[in-house]
Amino acid sequence: MGCTETDTLFTDDEKRELVQGFIGDLNVETGNKMMAKAKALPGVQVFDNGVVLQTIQEGTGGSPSEADDVAVEYILTNALGDTVQSSYQMKTMTGSTDAVPLSLAGGVIPGWTFAVPKMKKGGKYRAYIPWNLAYGEQGGKESLCFFIELVDFGPAGSLVKPQQPQMPGGM
Repeated sequence: MGCTETDTLFTDDEKRELVQGFIGDLNVETGNKMMAKAKALPGVQVFDNGVVLQTIQEGTGGSPSEADDVAVEYILTNALGDTVQSSYQMKTMTGSTDAVPLSLAGGVIPGWTFAVPKMKKGGKYRAYIPWNLAYGEQGGKESLCFFIELVDFGPAGSLVKPQQPQMPGGM
């Protein structure tokens, strides 16, 4: 005789919601610790919205606007310091530096739209982004840290070309 146990206390949706809430709370706690450590670093700029900007190497060029395209190299780490993504690694596959529009409509997170215009071309920075200016609740409330090298910038459309729609049949 087999015994099949079914959880009658919580539905599957309720269990999923509990786990997501627990992970979100953990991410907020870990992110708050990272942000507190960042604020204590010497020479950082701390902004009212919670973004912390550390200059690693001051750039000598100008600064982009919130509407500009930017060419950057970056390393994204989570609040525990684990590397999540690196353009340096992707560059070995693509052979080119990432270029993105800084506008929120361009797909970058609000923390980038705010922080990158405070950087100078040729500089290297560390931007600590609180979860609400990163990927928000959809991203599990994770605060993030980006090492960013601002390679170049220009007016919208100068570095990022609009995608041309593909014709049926691959033409």
